Amino acid sequence: MGFIENTNAFDGAVPFVIGSPLSLPNVISIRSHGMRILRHVIPQIMDAIEPGGSGDPYEGLNEEEQDALREQAKLGFPMRAWLQSPYMDMGSLPVLAPIVKQLDPEYFEDFWTVPGYLGAVPNGSARRERILMETTIKEIHIPSEEEKEEAAKAAASEGRNNVDDAWKKGTQESFGKTWITVNEMPGGDDLYIYGCNLTIKAGEAEGSTVVLDSLDGDKFIPGSGFGLESVNAIVAKAKPGDKVLLDNSDYIAVQTYHRHQVPDLEYTAWDQFRDENKQPIYPQRSRLIGPLFAFDAAGAVQDGHIQGKVIVCG
Repeated sequence: MGFIENTNAFDGAVPFVIGSPLSLPNVISIRSHGMRILRHVIPQIMDAIEPGGSGDPYEGLNEEEQDALREQAKLGFPMRAWLQSPYMDMGSLPVLAPIVKQLDPEYFEDFWTVPGYLGAVPNGSARRERILMETTIKEIHIPSEEEKEEAAKAAASEGRNNVDDAWKKGTQESFGKTWITVNEMPGGDDLYIYGCNLTIKAGEAEGSTVVLDSLDGDKFIPGSGFGLESVNAIVAKAKPGDKVLLDNSDYIAVQTYHRHQVPDLEYTAWDQFRDENKQPIYPQRSRLIGPLFAFDAAGAVQDGHIQGKVIVCG
């Protein structure tokens, strides 16, 4: 879109994934928020909207789950897309979250302390699922060259050139499984690990951070992020006994960033975050960062002034 709107060098174009200037990080944050809140009832939602189901995906959900599902739907997430949930993950949000923090670092403090943000709700899900604890490394595994080769072949066979997974080419999945175990685990049997930061607080790798993708038994698996070979280099410097901090605060916080990015009235999907006087009901950040993401992606913010013929394939 940046090319065809800002040059006359092309006869035509076939643009795809045409997001609005407010698409990122908002459409990813809303999906991740919904998947966190709804992760235990997604099969129930799927059953309701399948042929022969009740047709009411809200039936049997608690108030928080209903609110999360409704918030997703109003911001444009198709209800029937939940039928694809077995194939969905949190997308590129773990990659985008650090950029959001660079652009708006104060948000990640305000989220947990200022009324109007989800993290400031005393008994809310954000606080219940927050992990913030120090422990020490017990064991480290870095994939061998053979493991890396097998993982690279698997990634190549999958292609990874489509809309949903092209960004994964430089991630952990391309280089085999690295894992870390620790001496003391966070409490609870329903840990929300995805997107949790593991920051090394001592030793040769002090100050380095890796993002966790999942928990396999007691093994923490580093996850999505570019330059994952450097993650292996970081982990290689760590040693058993090194102190680490487990912290998912930022990842939970960024999941409702869209509530605090209410744009002009023409963006009606955000009407759910406005009161009867069209004013935002949640505290707002000092600037909209969606247009910055859009500009960085294409060198321009799309404006609809197309300089040539366009075909859009859905």
